[in-house]
Amino acid sequence: MQKFDDLMRFVAEKIFKKYLPQSDRETHKAAEDARAYYNISDENITALLSNSLSVLAFGDSDVSIGTETGESNKRSLLLDELARREFSEAKPNVSLALGTGMIASIPYVTGGKIYVDTIGKDRFAITDRRGNDILQITALADVAVIRDRKYIRWTDYSIEGNVYVIKNAVTNETGTPVSFETVPQWANIEPEIRIARPNRATGVPITYGCGATLAKIKKTFAEIEREFEKKKVKIIAPRTLLKPEYDENGKIVGAKFDDDLFIRTNDTDEDTINIFDPSIRESAYFTKLTNHFAFLEKEIGISKGTLTDLTTNGATATEIKRSMNATFCFTDDMRKEYVRYFDALMYGADVLCNYYGLTPPGEYKVNYDWNYSLIEDSTETWNQMKDGQSIGIRSKAELRAWQTGESIEDAQQAVDEITAKEPTMQTLMGMSSNAE
Repeated sequence: MQKFDDLMRFVAEKIFKKYLPQSDRETHKAAEDARAYYNISDENITALLSNSLSVLAFGDSDVSIGTETGESNKRSLLLDELARREFSEAKPNVSLALGTGMIASIPYVTGGKIYVDTIGKDRFAITDRRGNDILQITALADVAVIRDRKYIRWTDYSIEGNVYVIKNAVTNETGTPVSFETVPQWANIEPEIRIARPNRATGVPITYGCGATLAKIKKTFAEIEREFEKKKVKIIAPRTLLKPEYDENGKIVGAKFDDDLFIRTNDTDEDTINIFDPSIRESAYFTKLTNHFAFLEKEIGISKGTLTDLTTNGATATEIKRSMNATFCFTDDMRKEYVRYFDALMYGADVLCNYYGLTPPGEYKVNYDWNYSLIEDSTETWNQMKDGQSIGIRSKAELRAWQTGESIEDAQQAVDEITAKEPTMQTLMGMSSNAE
């Protein structure tokens, strides 16, 4: 089977009639970046860092689809179900984007439902762009195996004037076109649809430009493994002390021993046993490794404690959170890019809803609920909000909304209901008078 990057060029040019401006070297480099991210045969620092940052950026965060008025409609409900499903994959998808440089999410409709394929940079090629705006791409959208044969679904996107043009094709693993019905789950996908339509063009992995430091880290890992391997405990003993092994005739044919533990000698003294147990320089090696990790944190622009151990040295909670400010700024930029990406994905899904008539048209609004625990102390924030309410610059509704996650309108309604049930001062005074 051809490599996916070579096959993608073939399909783009022969089936979709698109010219790939990227050189073979550029497309192969994208494939190499992806292979490096997926590599599990040795220490994968890029994947480790990508996973850590994606967890920091998206852990305990959420997204939902509503409307400006707060009243849901069929369109907002459909998009809300899709948004929640896709946001549950935010951490692995963003990790993939950080590790390879870029991802593309391809929404499509089959069986009256919207699905999304998210792919890395190695599985799509940009065929036209204008500045930072991508106008055309050819993507390897999905792979299926039917009776031990591999089939590939390709999607080509382009903008022609005021029209979105989406073309689909299915090939076998050599690039020969086959029918959509060959793969049952793709049978209802249309070969071509045209929809009227009312930053960077390529990306690099998060550790791009850090090759020298990554090489030092990998070398140190290898040195640590070699240190432990070479300095294993050894027991040096005469052959006569090792349990003999006999053949069927009772003749000694050898001795059982563990090559990793015993070293046999020809000493005749049966009491001679020596143990080789050298000390291991683990402290020096791990200090070296920590220094490399710390330098990598600086190169990328994140705070200490992301790859290295966070050292507090008696710092207060506020001081610790401030020390993570660089990482917060980095993850905040990640979120801003994600908002652009996710808004565009929901817009694409909305366009498909219109084209296929999945629901009546209706307004929608994407709401993001980000976790700010990297720089916020919830107890401190709550006390500040209560202080603001006590001096009249915040309302009870704002405090309730912050604590419960309700909208300000719903929080105000709840506060009004609670207040209405509370006894007034006049009622209390009346009760006191009656008691007298």
